[in-house]
Amino acid sequence: MIEAGEVEQFFAGAVEWYRAQGLVATKSGSVEIKRLSERLVSVDVAMVCARSTGAERLVRNSHYILSIADDGQLRIRVAIALAPAQ
Repeated sequence: MIEAGEVEQFFAGAVEWYRAQGLVATKSGSVEIKRLSERLVSVDVAMVCARSTGAERLVRNSHYILSIADDGQLRIRVAIALAPAQ
């Protein structure tokens, strides 16, 4: 069964990608996890990033469907980048 902590740890790996884009800090503005089945979860994430100047901005809202594979690792099955609310 997929646990919330596993989902959070999975997305923590995204930090390095954001740093490579010139962003010095990133945090999830909000995370909503919905269990779809024993091996599937739906995750909505709003990411807030800061540049070295300290300015923060909402980078994107994303929707993911994750599954737990036979090896116990989480895998992204669907990723949809949504436009931030205006």
